[in-house]
Amino acid sequence: MSLWQGEYAPDSGIQGPIQPYVLVRPVDLPRFGDAVTYMEVRDRTREGRVLRQRLYVFNTASDRTLNSIKAYDFWGEAGAPYAGAYDVPTKLNDLDPQTMYTFPEGCEIEWRVANAAFFGEVSHTKCHIPSRTRGKTVSVDMILGITRDAFTQWEVGYDGSGNLEFGDPAAAPIRSNRVSPENP
Repeated sequence: MSLWQGEYAPDSGIQGPIQPYVLVRPVDLPRFGDAVTYMEVRDRTREGRVLRQRLYVFNTASDRTLNSIKAYDFWGEAGAPYAGAYDVPTKLNDLDPQTMYTFPEGCEIEWRVANAAFFGEVSHTKCHIPSRTRGKTVSVDMILGITRDAFTQWEVGYDGSGNLEFGDPAAAPIRSNRVSPENP
């Protein structure tokens, strides 16, 4: 959890319309749990348009069989009042897990360690999301990667027939390079 914290700027080699500037920090939101992280993804720069905002709640149960996190999503304009919470985390104090969108069971991000890196994964065989934009269920594959130097993300979605809905299964993960140390 602590390695993930910090700021990441788009890698200079990124091609395409999405060039994520990623801000990640721990936040104190006891209603969600005792290990909560806020992530804000902006377009290209720290001041760019907000592309995604999420709360990630780490499973800290002593009897857990793996390390996982549950995601809470800020959908559309609902996230606007919370933009900039990386710098002012008290903006998040009024959030309630009962009123936020959370992904269905099976969509928890499961973490593993490999070669001094952490990888969080979601599998389309378990994660089936009623799409808020496509009007149908989408099954998702996602891999997040965290190292001392970078944060990477790769995501694809399929419809109920296995047809690709978004993403490119053959694409390399989108890389953002660390520009500030962990633990803001």
